[in-house]
Amino acid sequence: SCVRPTAAELRFELDPASKVFRGEARYALTLERPTRILELHAAELAIARAEVRIEGGGQRARIELDAAQE
Repeated sequence: SCVRPTAAELRFELDPASKVFRGEARYALTLERPTRILELHAAELAIARAEVRIEGGGQRARIELDAAQE
């Protein structure tokens, strides 16, 4: 892969009475070369939103689930 994570920030909203949780994850990445695809492994997670930021600018990312990998 040409993508290498360099840092992660995770925040969770937990309710001990519930089997589900909410949260947010932010990753800093280093790319060895330009790429159009960033693949994240998120089994059993519902992703509501994804965004890519580069040098202060941002762009909403398209989320596609790979049913064969779930």
